[in-house]
This record gives sequence, structure tokens and C-alpha cells, in this order.
Amino acid sequence: MLVVEALRNLLRKLHIEGDLMSTGGKMVIIYTGVDSLGRQEQVQATAVTLLGWAWQIANGMTYVTEKGFNHGDVTARNILVTDQGTVKLCDFGHAQICPAGNQISTDTHTIPVQSAAPETLQTGQRSEASDVWAFGVLLWEITTLGNELYSGIKEEDMLPYLLDGNRLKQSDYCSTQLYELMQSAWKTRTSVNDQAFRQLSAGTTDNDVRLLTNT
Repeated sequence: MLVVEALRNLLRKLHIEGDLMSTGGKMVIIYTGVDSLGRQEQVQATAVTLLGWAWQIANGMTYVTEKGFNHGDVTARNILVTDQGTVKLCDFGHAQICPAGNQISTDTHTIPVQSAAPETLQTGQRSEASDVWAFGVLLWEITTLGNELYSGIKEEDMLPYLLDGNRLKQSDYCSTQLYELMQSAWKTRTSVNDQAFRQLSAGTTDNDVRLLTNT
């Protein structure tokens, strides 16, 4: 039977209950517990595993944007991971038609604040650029194994915080190369080229980028 779990829940299991060890010269996090069906489960995640999830998400978002849609809520809680390691985008409740290069308007009261781009928080405008921003936040969630976003910052303070140039900090388990990829997603702008997610997808396939050591 196919078992799926929200990526955020899986990351936090690995973070809180997982054991970090070296196997065959590689660092691996191993979680052993009980799945949603009450069965024993074991999840093993290496840097390549985490990069693979990121690549699948970027690849999926490439498809979504090329079909002319804006997802609007690209976060770890809206990503499902199967017991075979396949990643699935879900929760298209915020999705709207958004042809390449265009912007759409959304109700600012329904915006997922912690993953939203500044222009979305400020004006309600969404575009591929705002989904790219959210993907950068999602990468941060992956590299921190589900840490709380913007810890200590209230939702009403998020816009001025971001407009002041503040961003999520590089974690101890995130390489400089990958953090630079996140920073490229967090540039303040209202549009990106129509190959943005394809380029991000290419960037997350580099197996030399280490997520578990900052080298």
C-alpha cells in the first residue's frame, strides 16, 4: 500500500527523532518509528535524498508554471512524499491561472504570510516570481529539517522585516552554494524569466552541493 506523508512532518521527524551517523563515508539521518497506518517504518535521508526532494519540487513547479498556473502556496506542508521517495505537489486551493510574464491579484487576507514574497504581502500581486520566492523558503525548510520559519517574527511584522532586507539565515547544515540559490530566489522583483524554475531545477541536481556540511 502506498503511504504518503507531508514533507514538513517528515523533516521534523528526521530532525527531532532521527539519529545522525556516518555510513560508508556519508552522513545519513535515520528515523525509526511508526507510520500513519501503525506499521514500523524506517526513513533514511542523506544530502542526496534531500537534494532529490528539492529537485522533484522544482521540476514539478516547472510543469505547473509552463502550464500557465501560479500555485500560490509552495511550502513543505503542501508537499507529499511517498514511501518510495516520490514527491508530489498538493493543495492547489490558492492556485490561479497566470500566463508567463503576467501578474494576478489575490486577497491579502488569505496569503500564507511566512512564505509570501514582499510584493505579495504589500499589494496582493502574485506571479512566477512569488512562487520562486516561496520555493526558496521551502529549500530553507529542507536544509533545516523543518525548523520554524522566521522564529520570533509576528505575521504583522513580516512585511517591514523583509523590506528592511532581512532574510532567513543560512543554517549550519546548508552549503554556501545552496544558500546562494535561496538568495537568488529571494531577490525583490515582480517578474522573473519564464525559465526560472527550470534553472532552479538544474541548480538542485548538483550532487556536489552538500546539505549536511557547510563546505
